[in-house]
Amino acid sequence: MPKKPTPNLREKIRRAAAKEFAEKGFHQSSMDSIGKRLGMTKGAVYRHFHSKHDLFMETFHELQTKREEYFQNEAREGPPLDQLETLLRTRLTFHFQNPEFHRLLWILETELRDQVATALGNGIRSEHRDLRAKIRSLLRLAARQGQISLMDPAAQAFQLASLLEGSQSQSFTMAGDIAPFLHEEDLVQSWLAPLRSSAKRRKRRPETRPSTDWEGSNSFQPPF
Repeated sequence: MPKKPTPNLREKIRRAAAKEFAEKGFHQSSMDSIGKRLGMTKGAVYRHFHSKHDLFMETFHELQTKREEYFQNEAREGPPLDQLETLLRTRLTFHFQNPEFHRLLWILETELRDQVATALGNGIRSEHRDLRAKIRSLLRLAARQGQISLMDPAAQAFQLASLLEGSQSQSFTMAGDIAPFLHEEDLVQSWLAPLRSSAKRRKRRPETRPSTDWEGSNSFQPPF
């Protein structure tokens, strides 16, 4: 009678698979090499997962679920600037602790683009738009409360989201080179410091304070 797959071993296979896929990509990875990472045969891996594609998708969804649970720690109340700091710090921390996730996401959008459901791809793009919208909303609130100063919250939200995305990507692709800079608190403070400094300068010179009407035609609108 065949042995019943154990949840603990299944989790170990997913962890090994995450590293394998992240390092080699989907097409260059194999069930054999994933098994070797654990001292298992290819057949033993197939006993837990029917195919390499099934293993990849379950590994990705497991990390995605973990990510969503982690983001529940983001502040929902308090001063808007505190909420923004928590949002940026929380997302950086997750990706620094789980660098493979960003790489698996990239594989989904490139190597497996034609094999995954359109809804999944649309969901990923929608998530990026929602993040920019959330950052933009918090920036507007922080500016109205005098915590920061900015000319165009849409442009600044795009810049912050780009900094976040770039840091997440490099935490895996260039981990050795950027390791000295992978400190969430320092990164977040450096991103927000120019906004705070500008607000302090304008408090000393209120007559030069720009209008906070950001809904005009000059507002930056990302094309995606």
